[in-house]
Amino acid sequence: MNDKIKRGLVALAALAALALGGAAIANATGIVPGEPGDGDGEVAASVEQQARAAAERATGGQANGDVEPAEPRDPVEDSEDLPTPKGAAYEVEITKDGQALKVFLDSSFNEIETQQDAG
Repeated sequence: MNDKIKRGLVALAALAALALGGAAIANATGIVPGEPGDGDGEVAASVEQQARAAAERATGGQANGDVEPAEPRDPVEDSEDLPTPKGAAYEVEITKDGQALKVFLDSSFNEIETQQDAG
């Protein structure tokens, strides 16, 4: 094999290792590229699954919307948003009896508050 091909293969192997390492770091930090969500800050798949289950248990509704880290109210995004409850770590969008709701959970997946989803 000539040196040019060898260098190319070594460079390709290094890029593959970087990609795998980056994916492992992203998963460990809870940032999962390509997961569903609106870009406000997705959570790891395992966290999403636990948050959905907790929201459904707490309300009897169906968690069919986004699961995101809880953030302060954003009047620019939605002027009718209520303030985020103190201590909320996650926000889960659910539907119950045809009504859109937001369930706020603490970091242990306990319900803090459920609000009507303004939009």
